[in-house]
Amino acid sequence: MVYSRDWGAYDQDTLRISPKLTVNYGLRYEYQSPGKYRSQSEVVTWDMKTNQLVLPEDSTTPTLPPGASPALFAAYPYTTTKALGIPLNYMQGDFNNFAPRIGVAYRPFGGSSTVIRAGYGVYYNFQPGFVGSRADGWNPPNQLSISQTFTSRLPGKPTKTFLPDITFANPFPSASAGSLVTSNSTIYLMQWDFRNAVTQEWNLTAEHQWGQDWMTRVTYVGNQGHHLPWNFGPINVPTVQEPNVPLQQQRPFQPWGPINATRSGGKQNFNQLQIEGMKRFSHGMSFQAEYQYTRSLDNVPNSGGPQQWQYPALDYGNTDGLRRHWLVFNYIYELPVGHGRRFRASSPGLVDAILGGWQVSGISTYGTGRPFSV
Repeated sequence: MVYSRDWGAYDQDTLRISPKLTVNYGLRYEYQSPGKYRSQSEVVTWDMKTNQLVLPEDSTTPTLPPGASPALFAAYPYTTTKALGIPLNYMQGDFNNFAPRIGVAYRPFGGSSTVIRAGYGVYYNFQPGFVGSRADGWNPPNQLSISQTFTSRLPGKPTKTFLPDITFANPFPSASAGSLVTSNSTIYLMQWDFRNAVTQEWNLTAEHQWGQDWMTRVTYVGNQGHHLPWNFGPINVPTVQEPNVPLQQQRPFQPWGPINATRSGGKQNFNQLQIEGMKRFSHGMSFQAEYQYTRSLDNVPNSGGPQQWQYPALDYGNTDGLRRHWLVFNYIYELPVGHGRRFRASSPGLVDAILGGWQVSGISTYGTGRPFSV
């Protein structure tokens, strides 16, 4: 079981400087403690510098943790937190989560027909269920969830007939029947100084009411995100793959198979223009339309991490799923025929029941395609 605590405190105030100008401001602070297991011995991480699994032990000599597998303990290289000079609870909290906010509303001509609004704020995102840290309990020598990786020796271009060396009869060719040990185990890494994702957001809006029924709005929205999470992104991959060489032989960290890392290094830049027009219901008609132009760039895929984890900037490009142009409008129109309408039926009753009271309404959406990349 993984548990953590979330803390938050804020203070805010509103200041009316003049009948035309109002300012509200505040400061928020948030903290999420690192995820912990009920038993600290269940937490096993991996140290990239020494290429060893790290046991949380107050000793420089690794010893078998309670409930762990002796076979898994004997199969792979281990070190300890003390040997590396790091705390038993190697996960360090992110204490720098200060989030100022400010908003301004200004009526340049007095009255309420024209309003200009602007705002800026900093926002933090907590890891739900502290995704990533729970994977530390899946590393050897724990037996909670062992992933076994087997790579076929089949070359890319066989020069002669090659029979499959991974078959349905023996899909998990371990050293011995029922063994948890595999030559190339899958392991997991949680960044020890993982940071909460932070977004700076800002906006500027101008609204104007035309007469009694019409309103227009123009808004610019922008944000910039940092420390966005890469959840379970593969890092034990070669920078350049060689043909006809098994992938396992090309992995930079041996003897491991896939190494799935949760890190907080992603970024995003988002800019959007919004234009809206609205007519309140009057004279039998209402109408509302909004157009958005969006430009968003990031290096955070929907899942996993950068294709080459050492060079995340190579993945910086259009955000998945966000369309560049988007137009939506809705409308209601009462046909001007029937009782109480402009064109009344010549006689009430059946004719009015057939011709009167009709409405035309709908919602229409137009947009360009989503970004696509090979």
